[in-house]
Amino acid sequence: MQQDMQEKIFEALNNLTEKVKFLYIKREKQGAQIAQDMEVRNIECDNTHEKVRAPMESTL
Repeated sequence: MQQDMQEKIFEALNNLTEKVKFLYIKREKQGAQIAQDMEVRNIECDNTHEKVRAPMESTL
């Protein structure tokens, strides 16, 4: 009985670990995409150094 409970706890912990890893990777990719978007220059603008603002988007 105790071993069965330990196995369930271990499985739940592994599942949570995988979910955290997935969310961390997703967040890193979104951060990289936002950084790239912020580097896009507005070609139609007189000031070639002016950068376009990336739209804010909720991740929750």
